[in-house]
Amino acid sequence: MTSTPLPIENQPSNFDQHDAFPQKPTAERPQGLDRVFLGELEVSRDRISGPYGSLPTEGSTVFVTNMSRVERAIPTWAIIVAIAGFFVLTIFSLLFLLVKEDRVVGGYEVRISNPTGTLTSFVPVDARSAAWIWQDLQGRAAAARELIASVTSTIR
Repeated sequence: MTSTPLPIENQPSNFDQHDAFPQKPTAERPQGLDRVFLGELEVSRDRISGPYGSLPTEGSTVFVTNMSRVERAIPTWAIIVAIAGFFVLTIFSLLFLLVKEDRVVGGYEVRISNPTGTLTSFVPVDARSAAWIWQDLQGRAAAARELIASVTSTIR
């Protein structure tokens, strides 16, 4: 089965006919955001809503706090192998108790304050998602700050 290429006039708009590949799209933040979600909190042009209430958007401040920590502990499998192996090879099985495992526990707290009140949300993390969730929340917080600043500047 063969495919025929599209004529030049039917190519996507970001395709340069002298290039073999389409040009990379530019990484620009979308303009005119109407809503930003930070965990359970929703920031819109007129209200900031959460599961426990809402606040006006004007004059609000967004905080994202890292409340995660790394705990070092003996993994469950090492304890089971040490107990089961105790009856076969006593000294060797006790070496499994020297195995340590790092676990990321906790999460990130998102807090939006305003002269009229505060809304808080907690985003739990684990070892696999801690880094990218932090980056995502920082990007969302920056977008929420821009949205709040645009609302505050249009009112004044």
